[in-house]
Amino acid sequence: KGSLFPLRTRENAAGSFSDPLVWVAAGLGAGNFTLYEDDGESLNYLSGSDTASALTHARWSGNSTRVTLTISAVRGSFDGMPLVRSHWLQLRGSSSAWKPSKVECNGRTVPGIKAAPSGAGWWRCDNSPSLACPARAVVVACPATRNGA
Repeated sequence: KGSLFPLRTRENAAGSFSDPLVWVAAGLGAGNFTLYEDDGESLNYLSGSDTASALTHARWSGNSTRVTLTISAVRGSFDGMPLVRSHWLQLRGSSSAWKPSKVECNGRTVPGIKAAPSGAGWWRCDNSPSLACPARAVVVACPATRNGA
């Protein structure tokens, strides 16, 4: 059970490259998704070149005690693509009392609960909800990953 999909929010929608890239996981279980991106302006993607578009693959799993997000190395690149990107994972549909005992991104343990977004870590979205941090969700901010072909 569960699914994973990318989300572009008003907070991260400046330009053609979302940073942080928000991944939404619904329910506990596992899921994966491959995101296609290009510069959003030219027709360079028609060439099929590795320098015209980028693919980002994400995989997550979660159970009653542990949450894991793995972002594979980006394949390809495009003009204007930054060298690094942050990734957030929104876990929706959990009870307000649920707190994982371990959170990992790309094999690295993410620091424990925080009051609000500030670097790598995780927090609950019970105060001042938004699209990037919906009510009753748990959000994990992973350390930035490197992009490029």
